[in-house]
Amino acid sequence: CCARALLNVFKPGDHIAVWAGNNPEWVIVQYGLALAGMVLVTVNPAYRAHELGYVLRQSRARGVFHGRGYRGLDMRALVDEAVRDEGSQLAAVVCLDELHAFVASNDKGAALPTVNPRQPCMIQYTSGTTGQPKGALLNHYSVTNNSRIMALVKALDGSTINLAVAPLFHTAGCVGNVLGMAQIGATLVQPAAFDAESMLDLIEQERVTYTFGVPTMLIALLAAQARKPRNLATLKTVFSGATIVPMEVVRQVEEQFGVTLIIGYGQT
Repeated sequence: CCARALLNVFKPGDHIAVWAGNNPEWVIVQYGLALAGMVLVTVNPAYRAHELGYVLRQSRARGVFHGRGYRGLDMRALVDEAVRDEGSQLAAVVCLDELHAFVASNDKGAALPTVNPRQPCMIQYTSGTTGQPKGALLNHYSVTNNSRIMALVKALDGSTINLAVAPLFHTAGCVGNVLGMAQIGATLVQPAAFDAESMLDLIEQERVTYTFGVPTMLIALLAAQARKPRNLATLKTVFSGATIVPMEVVRQVEEQFGVTLIIGYGQT
């Protein structure tokens, strides 16, 4: 339904930005864009207007699906400011809170296109630490193949219950977690953001078997578990990376949580 609604407003090949924190609608739009043969432009929800405007203009985005707010930001107001300052040409701006209404009013039963695996499906932007962010163009084959390999390397399978706290705008979220779990038929538990206390509660309540955390997150989890112990018996594997993971943190996580900690290393 989402893909057909998108085809009533945009055309295959159009670049569409998603600018929001983690929520189920983000994932629905991701799949809808892929089925409609459009290109998802992932945008860091912490961006300010000038950063958002640069990405919209540089990516030639034709539409934006945005959250209502993020850490106190009025995201629609920032979209309007970004378009005004950068001269972006958008065919539609939709709040993800109103996605159901957007789909209901635009699903005209359009036929879905045939999508070639080598067609572009996503533009991921670098952090821009030494200049303006650069857009990396990824195709359907690369993201699905990569996500499957990542899941298999981590020994995940259909019985995995993944507590996925990585941001969806990053490949760790929308590729490794969303597409990876779909590839192997696993369960994805998707909280809105990282919070050590609620994350431990979810591990216990949902019988989570696998999760991810950068070192600062792991330290927060250790402290929260020490304050209020939960039953984490189902948790088998924790994946970490993104920076140096101190050996003492590795030792504490494995001993206190009774898990295997895998450290990922990659280079873009």
